[in-house]
Amino acid sequence: MPIAPCCPRCGQTLPRKLTLKAPLSPWQWRIVERVHAAGKNGIFSDDLFDFVYADDPEGGPVGGRKTMAQRIHWINKKLKLDGKEIRAPKGGPGTPTAYVLKDIDT
Repeated sequence: MPIAPCCPRCGQTLPRKLTLKAPLSPWQWRIVERVHAAGKNGIFSDDLFDFVYADDPEGGPVGGRKTMAQRIHWINKKLKLDGKEIRAPKGGPGTPTAYVLKDIDT
């Protein structure tokens, strides 16, 4: 049985390399790779927004959560080719959104 890769600094198990057939643009790949790297705990919407727009001198568009939700929607249309989707598990009111990359339930 192969050993899962671990982070040399913290020892946390790293996700396996991601290979997809979906025709993603560079910004879409950036989002998918970051969500994948976050692993099973996911990445909060606000943190993902900050990651995507870190180089933007204006800080990105207004309405970050809505912008991320729309981008995730576009990406998921393409990820269907690979049987994957980016999901945000449901939580109660006031629960922050955390995106995870999952296989589509069949």
